[in-house]
Amino acid sequence: MALLTLIFTLGFFVANVFADDIYLIRSKEGTSFKDFQLWTDHLDGGAGYLDPDQSTNYLTYLTSLTVARADAIREEDIISSISVHEIDLIEFHKDDSNSTALNRLRHSKRETNRPTPNQRNGYPAMQWKFLNYNGRGSPPYGPPEFRTDSGGAGVNLFVIDSGFNVDLDELEPVQTYYPEDFHYDQVPGTLLPGTIKEHTVHGTVMASAAGGKTLGIAPNTNLYLAKWDREYKDAKGQVLPIISIKSMEAVFNWVIDRMDEQWSKGLTKNVVLFSLGVDRGDKTNREKYDRVFQSFVDRLDGYESLLFAAAGNDGLNKKSLADKYPACLAKPNNNVVIVGAVNIDGTLWDETTPPKDSGLEINVWAPGTSIDVMLPNGDVRKNDNNGATSIATAITSHRLIGYYPKKQKAGLGAWFLGLDECEASDYDIDLRKLYDRYGQPKVMGLKNLIIDSSYQRSSRIIQAGKPYPTYALPTKLNAIYNLAQGWP
Repeated sequence: MALLTLIFTLGFFVANVFADDIYLIRSKEGTSFKDFQLWTDHLDGGAGYLDPDQSTNYLTYLTSLTVARADAIREEDIISSISVHEIDLIEFHKDDSNSTALNRLRHSKRETNRPTPNQRNGYPAMQWKFLNYNGRGSPPYGPPEFRTDSGGAGVNLFVIDSGFNVDLDELEPVQTYYPEDFHYDQVPGTLLPGTIKEHTVHGTVMASAAGGKTLGIAPNTNLYLAKWDREYKDAKGQVLPIISIKSMEAVFNWVIDRMDEQWSKGLTKNVVLFSLGVDRGDKTNREKYDRVFQSFVDRLDGYESLLFAAAGNDGLNKKSLADKYPACLAKPNNNVVIVGAVNIDGTLWDETTPPKDSGLEINVWAPGTSIDVMLPNGDVRKNDNNGATSIATAITSHRLIGYYPKKQKAGLGAWFLGLDECEASDYDIDLRKLYDRYGQPKVMGLKNLIIDSSYQRSSRIIQAGKPYPTYALPTKLNAIYNLAQGWP
């Protein structure tokens, strides 16, 4: 038995050492996870990466194969498709439990004229965010590909959220802030909310996805973290549901002050990630909150900064975009971008809060499920469909800020603000529309470019579960699938 095990192990090792490429294998629709897992075990002992996501009707497996072996697999009944995975892989975290098992997939014979993404700690960019996809090609299933990655260098990224575990190596903020006078105007003498390192789950997940050093799509940004938590106990131990006006203004003023400091240094590219939705509350206080939020949006506009807002996760709770800040402040011609969530295959994540009859609309969609995120204790795991629109918002904000290439002819372009004008023509993008006469970005040009470059990814009929209102179903799910490498 030991000899057979040794022969099998050596056989797999030899096969992978001399493998020609990494292949993405997709099962036929309706294949059970158990059957597909058994098939992968027979294929290579399960040494590849079997995506545990079962929200779609098919399953995917990533592994190293020879061309001959791949051709043979195409004929097997369980397989829908097999294609070369276009990005070099060094290692994948197998996420069956707590991302503790590692599978090493290596190949040394690959030759390509594609520029490779920047590597971080030996891991290629594709590993930072791994998403399934239907393949490349012409729209609607595969938009153009931008390949240069500088990790968002030169951009100021502001994350307004709950607390953050800033002790993690994943987060290296330039500055952090929480109002020391965090209290409720109607309850004098209330308790402070604790340090920035309390109530940290949501904030840590978003900050690491945005600017984290290992998981973040834009690890080289100037990261600023502002604590914002919606629930604190007063002096009597009563939980109060919303932050005070005074504390809201303190957070917003801090963000604007930091932008002003950076602006004086010539660092004028700003993005605000606000994926933590806030209920508008009753009519008594709504006018006050509207005023404070609108003032912040207007001041951001003065700094040519987009504010990315999550649509929210109330699609099945009979709420609309009009019920949440800051999404309720979005207009077609202002600097607020509302982001909805799609599943990993591009279909609607039906907990996305719909516009309903609010007169608002979701500007763009992004993947919100099965995304690797970092928890405050340092564990890495998939978000398991929780807070999907928040994750989608984080991913979308990166798409704007994540690509500032060095001038190099081999770069073949990069993302919007970093695109070199002489190379932008390769992608039919007129960068003159993005800048004013002083060379500063024009906020509406950026917003429209993000919207215009998203694509419908799924050919399925758009549908949702009950009680999602059928009249609120979007007509399109134009999604941005952003990775540090470019398009998946």
